[in-house]
Amino acid sequence: MHAKTGSHGFASHTITLGMDMLINDKSITESEIVAYSWGRVGVPIIFVSGDDHLQHDLEVMPWIEFVVTKKATSASTVELRPVDAVHAEMREKAAHAVRTISKAKIMTLSTPMRAGLHAVPPASLAALKGIPGITYADETVTFTAADFRAAYDGVIALVGAARASYSQVLQETVRKHPDGQKIMADYSDALFVRWMDYESGRWKPPATPPRTAKTFHGDR
Repeated sequence: MHAKTGSHGFASHTITLGMDMLINDKSITESEIVAYSWGRVGVPIIFVSGDDHLQHDLEVMPWIEFVVTKKATSASTVELRPVDAVHAEMREKAAHAVRTISKAKIMTLSTPMRAGLHAVPPASLAALKGIPGITYADETVTFTAADFRAAYDGVIALVGAARASYSQVLQETVRKHPDGQKIMADYSDALFVRWMDYESGRWKPPATPPRTAKTFHGDR
């Protein structure tokens, strides 16, 4: 998930299509997410690489040394730069970023803050409309967070909700299959059986893995 397009991921999470993380009504990039995360413990972000669109998005962080690795020509296509040239520029700019680290800004946010997630197809947040404690409008959900960690955790929870609509694409794909009608009927039966198995004590949901000590940039 570009925290702004669809080509990057929230911190250590997997790629998520069509979602933007919002802080105080502003869409932010993955690089900004990392910067605010490390900013909680006084660490600045000094070097980033990515496509030319990301470089433009990071004009809000003018001290960063940036290397363009590719030129985005559409949502699904890029023009790659020569690998050797990119690696050489990375070494040069990374070294320069370290030498000039004193000019870098530590990214922080005032608290509390408004956080949120905006979704576009195939993701959707429409199912959350009307739930107390959040604000929903035009495929965007916002909420008040005590700090950036709470904002991040809340957005990740919203990502899970937005991804639920992916199943619509799955169903459309299955129905086009020669055995699609039977597969969907088997799926419907499986849902009913799962409910009966749970009610009868024959099935239990798998345990949620405990959160590790290091799940978020800047955690100690």
